[in-house]
Amino acid sequence: MTTSEARLASTKPLSIAILAMGGQGGGVLTDWIVALAEAQGPPAGLALLSALDGDERMAGHHRLLSVRAHLLEKTGDTAGAYEHYRRAAKATASIAEQRYLESRARRLRT
Repeated sequence: MTTSEARLASTKPLSIAILAMGGQGGGVLTDWIVALAEAQGPPAGLALLSALDGDERMAGHHRLLSVRAHLLEKTGDTAGAYEHYRRAAKATASIAEQRYLESRARRLRT
C-alpha cells in the first residue's frame, strides 16, 4: 500500500463521523476537512469532500465548494480551483463572501 493509499484508507472512520455530523452545518464539516488536510495533506481533505458529494444536504454548499477550491489550489489544480471558487461565490447569499470568493478566482486567472 502506498503512502497516499494509506492516508485515504485512514480517512474512512473520519468520513463516517463527518457524514453523521451532517446536521451540524457546513462550518463544522469544513473545520474537520481543513484540519485533516492540514494534518495529512490536501488529497485526504479532497477524499472526504468526495465522500460528501452524494449527500443532498451538502450538495452545492458554498463552504464545501470553497474548501474544495482551496484544496485543489494547494494541489496545483488551478483550473479546478477557479471553477469551485466561482461556484462557491454563486452559491452564497453573502455579498462579502461573494466578493472574497470572486477575488480568489480572479487571482488564479492573472
